Amino acid sequence: MRFGTPDPGATETGEGMTWRTPGTTIEGVFTIGDDPFVIVPLTVVSDTADLTAHFIPCGTRYLSRAFPDGSRLPRVMTVDDFRSYHSILSLKSWKRHALVTTTPTSASAIRAWWTGDWMFGGWYVNLQEPLRRTATGFVTEDHFLDILVAPGLTWTWKDEDELDLAVERGRLTLAKARAIRIEGERVIDLVERAAFPFDGSLVDWRPDIAWSLPVLGSECNAILEET
Repeated sequence: MRFGTPDPGATETGEGMTWRTPGTTIEGVFTIGDDPFVIVPLTVVSDTADLTAHFIPCGTRYLSRAFPDGSRLPRVMTVDDFRSYHSILSLKSWKRHALVTTTPTSASAIRAWWTGDWMFGGWYVNLQEPLRRTATGFVTEDHFLDILVAPGLTWTWKDEDELDLAVERGRLTLAKARAIRIEGERVIDLVERAAFPFDGSLVDWRPDIAWSLPVLGSECNAILEET
């Protein structure tokens, strides 16, 4: 494994690993094309046939693409444009606690989030490719459009302009953009019905006190040294 120690309860499938031991550190990678854009160490909470959950504590150090001077890349890029930029993976710090839940085929991940002192802030719905399992964790790709859900279950779309721009620039087909919005509407239905995970059952969730902060592995540190 790239991060931490091998999970003695992990099992290998044709699609990658299933993580059985809570507290195991794995990696979550967001890509553009086949290239890593964000790499985040994750703590396994649960990984079953019905639900995958992982935890990102406030203060977790992760890698995100940026220009060498630290400025952000354009919000929407084609794969070719992204590869033409001289970008580097730079070290950043996660600003909130997040419990992230998804199902094996869902094109979305739902982050219940809290401030650093555990004041519940609501949910952030990240529309993305269904998780693809690897030997070290999960890989996905962001779908631009997101949903913000307040503790009282009022919701609003986020970054609709990015979805439109992705179609305009050829990053997404119109059919793909429609499918992304349909997935968002599916999650909104869960919100409006106060169905899991919007039913309040996770508001008082807390991590095991024995879990340490997940850390980037040696391969990521080597990347930083090279840049």
